[in-house]
Amino acid sequence: MDRYIEYIERCLPDSPGDKVLFSFKRKILDEMRERDEITEKRGIKDKKVREDLIISEYPRLDGDYAAYARAAAEKKKAKRAAVFNAAGSAVFILLLLIVYLAVSFATDSWGSTWVIIVDGILLWLCYLLGLGVKKITSLRRVFHIFARLLLAFAVMLAAVAAFLFSMAVLHIPHSWLFVIAGVAAVFAADSIYLAATGKKLAVIYYLAYIPAFTAMIYIIGGAAGLLPWSPGWVMIPLSLLIDAAIAAALIIRNKKIAREVAEHWNED
Repeated sequence: MDRYIEYIERCLPDSPGDKVLFSFKRKILDEMRERDEITEKRGIKDKKVREDLIISEYPRLDGDYAAYARAAAEKKKAKRAAVFNAAGSAVFILLLLIVYLAVSFATDSWGSTWVIIVDGILLWLCYLLGLGVKKITSLRRVFHIFARLLLAFAVMLAAVAAFLFSMAVLHIPHSWLFVIAGVAAVFAADSIYLAATGKKLAVIYYLAYIPAFTAMIYIIGGAAGLLPWSPGWVMIPLSLLIDAAIAAALIIRNKKIAREVAEHWNED
């Protein structure tokens, strides 16, 4: 087995105390030994031939080690993040409870201070959902639908938190409009996510969201007295016209591109 050790040491740096490097060298050596035993059982009795064959299967140990080290670093980083989030969550919940009790005893407003606990938990859940969105987004695109669902859920939880605070603490009239605004924010957040991740055919979602978003704005504006119900309703059919204009522009552009491609091929 000396040739395997010699080859590994020749291809990789010598860094005493580097646990990742030692682990990788140990892993490769174990693999080589296992391959050597299997190859011998399959009928190759010449030791030198076996060693040459197995060494040839590891032509880029330096590149393999670089990938191994990156994966180990990512794993270590993920572990630290998990510990930080667990400890941070425990501290946050404890501080939330302390603030709730302190404010409640100081003001004797137990009828409204419950919002501190509820909204705090809702915002904490939003943070956890955000972590989920980030993690799933790093996976293959097929899983991105779940990230979008988590994002929508997080936005709605934030809207509910705003609704509860405005209703129980600020006593704002029509506080329920924060929930409607949350629905509109879901459309906006999903549109931003689609654009940021380069989702194919995202324009289909945009065309569906424009009328829905406009309807939410119409309801909020009308209920809050910022927009007359009539003729404010015109916003909705106008949004459909905007959709039609965008669709027509895309069709014209695609036909132009197709025509230019056809002309280019005909010239060739």
